[in-house]
Amino acid sequence: MNDIATNMKKDKEDGIRFLNKKINPLSDREVLWLRNYFSEIFNKKNISYSDSISKASLIRILSQEPDYRKLLDSGLSDMALNLVPQNKFEWLEGSKRAQLFTIGILERKGLIVREHDVFNSDLMPRIYRAFDQVHGRNVQLDDKIRMLDNIYSLWKKVLKSDNYSKWLDSKDIKQLEFAQGYLVKKRWYLRTTGIDPLNYKEVREAVLASIDIIDCDIDESQLIKTRGHSDRKKIFIKDMKGVWSSRKYRDAGKTKKPYHLPLTKETKRRLEKMSDVRGLSETAMLDVLINRFYEMEYVDVDGKDLY
Repeated sequence: MNDIATNMKKDKEDGIRFLNKKINPLSDREVLWLRNYFSEIFNKKNISYSDSISKASLIRILSQEPDYRKLLDSGLSDMALNLVPQNKFEWLEGSKRAQLFTIGILERKGLIVREHDVFNSDLMPRIYRAFDQVHGRNVQLDDKIRMLDNIYSLWKKVLKSDNYSKWLDSKDIKQLEFAQGYLVKKRWYLRTTGIDPLNYKEVREAVLASIDIIDCDIDESQLIKTRGHSDRKKIFIKDMKGVWSSRKYRDAGKTKKPYHLPLTKETKRRLEKMSDVRGLSETAMLDVLINRFYEMEYVDVDGKDLY
């Protein structure tokens, strides 16, 4: 009897050593995938989602199964056939703007559910789940990789034609709040989690990502081949900058030196009408017009003077 108990104890210790050797080198992402995988196999009878997602809990769960070696080997093989390689996500790491952009596209595709935990600042697990979720294992690995590569191609195209991030001053809180409010009003703002509303660096990332994604409801294959922004996005950016210029000059409250500028009667009439419509003084209206035209014709896409 003692021999039986001793052998059982030894077998259990051998099993724990085997599982430790196999599971400890895995990443948290891989461990989560395996836990979800085995929750289906065991019909969720052995896995509680209240358990912390850890290697220790996965080892404990598997050690209770007599055929743990076969189960784990099967799980690892299945994972290798279905898990998008980690290096495919490298372009997202460290860039909240890129992560928000990706989440926005995945939400539009119905591959990710909008969450409401505003205090969860780590966005990468949400992106991983969109590609790793077990119920999506009927989707071929090549299709998942192609989808992620397409999003990356869109992202590179967005950055290449970006002519608004330098305009959005990271130190100008009023401008950031204006841009956020303008996007909300136009229904373009990405209402996603992971953004601290009191952290203006993160607010700026969310504002930029919201502008980035404006064109991305167009067919991806067509959008990747196009050059620059769509007319819709160009108009949006132009209007947003224009409204901000109007507000900035209206609220500046600066003391301006008087300057006499002779105008024709017709030009004077038009200036008065434009000022009235915009709710600006004639001087402020001239400031807006001159600066806007200057930005359109006399600076490059990076905001540098051409002449």
